[in-house]
Amino acid sequence: MCGIAGFFSPPHSSGAFGSAADREAIAKKMGDAIAHRGPDDAVVWQDSSAGVAFSFRRLSILDLSENGRQPMASVSGRFTLEFNGEIYNYREIKKEIEGTGKFTAPFRGHSDTEVLLAGFEVWGIEETLRKANGMFAIAVWDKEIQQLLLARDRMGEKPLYYGVVDGRFLFGSELKAFFAVPGFRGTLDYEALALLFRYGYFPTPYSVFREIKKLTPGRWLRVDKNFEKKEGTFWSLSEAAGRGLSTPFSGSLRDAEGALESLLNDSIEKRRLADVPLGAFLSGGVDSSLIVALMQKQSSSPIKTFTIGFEEADYDESAYASAVAGHLRTDHHEQKLSARAALDLIPTLAQSFDEPLGDSSQLPTYLVSRLARETVTVALSGDGGDELFAGYPRYAWGEKVSDFASLIPAPLRGLMGQGMDAIPSRFWETALDAAKEVFPNITTGDNPAEKFRKLSELVKDTDPRSVYRTLVTQWPAPRDVVGKTEVWPGGRAAEVPPHAKHLVDKMMYWDQATYLCDDVLTKVDRASMAVSLEVRVPLLDHRIVELAWSFPKEWKLNGGVTKYLLRQVLDKHVPRSLIERPKKGFSLPVDHWLRHELKDWAEDLLQEERLTGEALLSADVVRKAWIDHRDGKANHQHALWTALMVQSWFTQYRQFIKM
Repeated sequence: MCGIAGFFSPPHSSGAFGSAADREAIAKKMGDAIAHRGPDDAVVWQDSSAGVAFSFRRLSILDLSENGRQPMASVSGRFTLEFNGEIYNYREIKKEIEGTGKFTAPFRGHSDTEVLLAGFEVWGIEETLRKANGMFAIAVWDKEIQQLLLARDRMGEKPLYYGVVDGRFLFGSELKAFFAVPGFRGTLDYEALALLFRYGYFPTPYSVFREIKKLTPGRWLRVDKNFEKKEGTFWSLSEAAGRGLSTPFSGSLRDAEGALESLLNDSIEKRRLADVPLGAFLSGGVDSSLIVALMQKQSSSPIKTFTIGFEEADYDESAYASAVAGHLRTDHHEQKLSARAALDLIPTLAQSFDEPLGDSSQLPTYLVSRLARETVTVALSGDGGDELFAGYPRYAWGEKVSDFASLIPAPLRGLMGQGMDAIPSRFWETALDAAKEVFPNITTGDNPAEKFRKLSELVKDTDPRSVYRTLVTQWPAPRDVVGKTEVWPGGRAAEVPPHAKHLVDKMMYWDQATYLCDDVLTKVDRASMAVSLEVRVPLLDHRIVELAWSFPKEWKLNGGVTKYLLRQVLDKHVPRSLIERPKKGFSLPVDHWLRHELKDWAEDLLQEERLTGEALLSADVVRKAWIDHRDGKANHQHALWTALMVQSWFTQYRQFIKM
């Protein structure tokens, strides 16, 4: 795992840097800005005649010797590569290269970087990427045709930003690398901010700056000396989903269990490859428990596992993780997150997440990464299971409500929705509190009043896009907050396969195309790399993604049971009694914290004078939401967290922003 950055500033361009020494100094600063991604080595390379420079920060994982150092040139000298990530099947690719007879030079070391370059020489870049199983963001300088190529892995595990600013083509693993370029200032993209307030993240290809984009996963981008761009696809999520849906798995449920477990075992075995200590995150849920169970089965000694709990008992699930760890006999490590610790961590979030992210689980993700980094350099996680196997409650809920609402004439649905809207949200909170006095076992999940508000929207509009948007909405009317109406996310979100007829299939596709990449994986990447920890995600092996799409919906969501097939596999390794419980994920007591321990912090960022003076967000709208929440009249924890992250980010980086 590493950090990459650089620029393409041809001598004839308007933004050409000065001397070779100037270019080297700027590239070095770009790399230094993301040193946390690779504290073990720093190298700058440039092609002076072309005006291209690479800055590489290394976190040594494979081939710790000089033979694994980057940027690395191919044998012929045509290609120079810097590469963030891992290619898990590089040994198989190496054998295939040697078998072609077209590459006779001896390999200097045993790094995946060297194998990639050899593949470029034999097959070309695009075909090599199709063969690669891994997570990666790469930059390649092709000396022969004088072009820069960028590429990003299939599911978007590794980040890659790019854009033309002041006549220079810039790229990097994080925006902080761009801030190191002299004179950099990006134009705040209010349409992207509207998307952030709707979903809690910036969907690819958007970023917080209008000039900067995120490269779509599974795609490559070529740039020539005139900054003309050509983009192509080496793997398409839409096509993979379409193939699975149109040619479903032909075996029985038991056959599917065997196929999935076999492939997951292989994926884990590949991701255990490292020349440094390795462990795993363990929440005690289905996904992480399955990953740890199969990891432990492959290991001759107890693997190291890590979990985060909370001092608030209603949110603490660490006991479940401990129980699973005890059953599997792992070397388990645990830490509790308090409101005081959260307050101490919050100032680091804007620095670690260099564009706003409205997901408060970034706090425990950072903390569990920091805990793991004390003893390991690589950790496996269970991310991806919810999106691939219908794990979120919204899948079952959306399906039930949509099916019910579709039976009601549209005019009547509208009246029902309006009637529900007229009931104050505090009424639902009070009614449910009263119900719990009579029925102590009743469960309503997180923020029931918010769920009732969403229910009224679902009743009014049963279009699949509207249903999905309603279910994942953080702020119902982003235009009221930032003055812009958000559009439907572009990129992969617009490419729903025609064979996705069912609402649940469409929702899983949209989650994989946007939420998984731009929220979950972004959160994991920034939190882990902030402490120089590499996180690998076995469930997102593209072979498992493709296999999952071939399974019928009923093997994922079965009678209201989520992740049905994953549970069937897990039953072979962990007693169901240790797993079965209502899903919480990394839920935090943010509602309570904002009214108590985090109240002063929030009040400072959301002062009326501050909001009015900065003119970034609507002071009236944000203040009303904050006061209603603060005074206990409503629960706006998710929406307010997004606003607080925007305010915190703006405070940290305003010198780099053009309004």
